Amino acid sequence: MTLFARSFLLIALLIVTAVLASFQIYLVYEREPRSRELAQQTVSVINLTRAALVSADPFRRRQLLIDLNESEGLRVYPATQSERLAPLPGDPLLNRVAQRVRTALGENTRFAYARDGEEGFWVSFFIDSDEFWAMLPLSASRRRSGCSGSAGDWGCSPWRSPAPGSSPSASPGRSPG
Repeated sequence: MTLFARSFLLIALLIVTAVLASFQIYLVYEREPRSRELAQQTVSVINLTRAALVSADPFRRRQLLIDLNESEGLRVYPATQSERLAPLPGDPLLNRVAQRVRTALGENTRFAYARDGEEGFWVSFFIDSDEFWAMLPLSASRRRSGCSGSAGDWGCSPWRSPAPGSSPSASPGRSPG
């Protein structure tokens, strides 16, 4: 192998290592602000849902629950003794969110990844002495990779943007003339 080839491979390996290391650093530093944001949103949703259920006319509660499900993807179920719960995965972000939500809502708050086979971010809450489960969609909590598609996610930009200098005319689908 020539000196040029060895130098080229070494520089390519160095660049790949630097990109992977910077991406990992981004994920670690992003975890705390994202956990704070997700926890605040979760606490707000639970508190607003609890307030809506308590203050709603008993005859209209069913329609309220249907509207919450259809418009927000939020499902509320009473807790039962026979329910099967799957614990949250060992993701540091979700564990930090659960810790923050438990601090805000109380030590009796429980979390699950699935309830009776239905996956979601399940959070328990109480109205008086009755326990309920609220299932929040996984869309917010699944964005753990940092590649959520928003403009602020610079960690994914090398993978989503076209190569510098490329243009539509360089695509293989266009023929000259």
